Amino acid sequence: MPIVTEYYNLNGDLVNRREVRELRINQELNDSIFDLDLPEDVTINERPGLALPKETTIEKATQLLGYAPYTLVNSNYKTIYQWVMSDENTGILNSLYTVLGEQFPKFILSQGGSLDEKVLATLSDFPKETVKFEFNTDKVEGVCLQYGGV
Repeated sequence: MPIVTEYYNLNGDLVNRREVRELRINQELNDSIFDLDLPEDVTINERPGLALPKETTIEKATQLLGYAPYTLVNSNYKTIYQWVMSDENTGILNSLYTVLGEQFPKFILSQGGSLDEKVLATLSDFPKETVKFEFNTDKVEGVCLQYGGV
């Protein structure tokens, strides 16, 4: 389910924005069905997961990353920046590059942080290739994961 949906006209003007702030599913279920009786010798190690992405500005993204993020200049793409907190001190910046008037990004550039081994394992099935980009005169190399038939 999309968390934020934005619709733009061909001039690039925002015409509609919908954001899910609270989602309630299975409200009639009694919480007791989720109680789990574990044997006494079992210990649980809780590890925080990724938080939901939060929209941010390029200035705040620079502060969070500790360096200026790679950006495409002089392009026809609209850029939305999202910060995904992976733990208290680290996170990943997603830069979503969208063509005006289209609903989904053409590509997403992720920078900063590091990916968990389990996350990397789930990405191993996607076709990937090494790609080179030029961002603000910096030449960079990365791995492009292709998904969704694109």
